[in-house]
Amino acid sequence: SPSPPSSSLAYSLLSASSEQDPLSTSGCSSNEQHQTARVQTQKEMLKALKELKVRLPAECKGKGRSSTLDALQYALNCVKQVRANQEYYHQW
Repeated sequence: SPSPPSSSLAYSLLSASSEQDPLSTSGCSSNEQHQTARVQTQKEMLKALKELKVRLPAECKGKGRSSTLDALQYALNCVKQVRANQEYYHQW
């Protein structure tokens, strides 16, 4: 069976995609910092996605589908499998 992507990579992708933008109330300089942080987050997400695409097993790649979608679905399935395994072993 194919090996799942590294846990730190999957975590960083999931945590970056689930982050919400903080509200800014202190003016222009914090808005610029917010934009810089947003750009940095986007760069990190693209880097993580690129690594996921590299690690995607050949049998998971669909014909005519985006490799981005394939990589994200594979990562999501890996996360679901890890959670299911944790729940199973936690019961014991």
